[in-house]
Amino acid sequence: MPTSKPKVVIAVPTYNRYLSTPTLATILGAQMGPVDIGAVITSQCSLLAQGFNKLWHDAAGNPSFTHFCMIHSDVGVSQSDPRFKTWIADFISEMDKHAVSIVSAVIPLKTMEGNTSTALDYGTEEWPNRVRRLTLKEVAKLPGFFDFMDCTAASLSSTEGARGLLCNTGLWVAKLHTPWAKDVCFEIQDTVRTLKDGRHVLDTNSEDWNFFRWLAERVGNCGFRACGDLTVDHFGEMLYSRETVTGEDIDPGFRKTVEWIERPELDPQRCPKCHALGTAHASGNTADDRNRCPKCNFRWDPNDYYRQEIP
Repeated sequence: MPTSKPKVVIAVPTYNRYLSTPTLATILGAQMGPVDIGAVITSQCSLLAQGFNKLWHDAAGNPSFTHFCMIHSDVGVSQSDPRFKTWIADFISEMDKHAVSIVSAVIPLKTMEGNTSTALDYGTEEWPNRVRRLTLKEVAKLPGFFDFMDCTAASLSSTEGARGLLCNTGLWVAKLHTPWAKDVCFEIQDTVRTLKDGRHVLDTNSEDWNFFRWLAERVGNCGFRACGDLTVDHFGEMLYSRETVTGEDIDPGFRKTVEWIERPELDPQRCPKCHALGTAHASGNTADDRNRCPKCNFRWDPNDYYRQEIP
């Protein structure tokens, strides 16, 4: 039941109850802010979606809480950001201003390419999990808080065909007492697609993008918003944030159309686009684990088949 002052429960999903220093600092900072932090709860579960579901429904079952805040155990708001103590209040204010239910922060991946875990949905019946991650450079062109309509209105590349905005669950705030709250169920969906040549391609619909697709069906594409100007640290070998990572202009893993060409047995390092030799291997997350041509910068999957863009 809503009260005059928001009462927030902070939820941190973990594998072993380990919280990184940025996460702990963010929780302490929030407790010094203007909102009432009613509780901090954690889960210890190797099944990611199950841990999310337990945290959400434990909070939703308590009528004294008005808002739910999730922080991943390797994520935190930078202490250099002016909103270090007030970001939860700012997110709630944004929700009230636009009558939306969720605001999610944009978080960079743990690579130097500048991709984030916020994306545009290009799913089709043939390829339901097709997405394009927003880069930090693209997010810098958007308003501080934005929704799907802001993405299509901005001068971003390749927005044609996009169906909606997919936020992430690393750092977000949601209203708890909504018509859909009791139906929330986070899940990870793995599928196997068979290409025309008979090859199998593995697809994963992550718990965050799956949730925001589900949510868009209930509140519309503009029923939630993202925050791109909050400096968020993603803790890994270093602190990855918009202050430490610049990266590329557009998601290098996104291709409009692809075909599969058999790799020449005698020359496996020849670029399939410009045919130059001496290709480099670019390692990173799954979508970025490709070979790269130093001459034309074309990239393709380092397996037995080239992945080539059709003109």
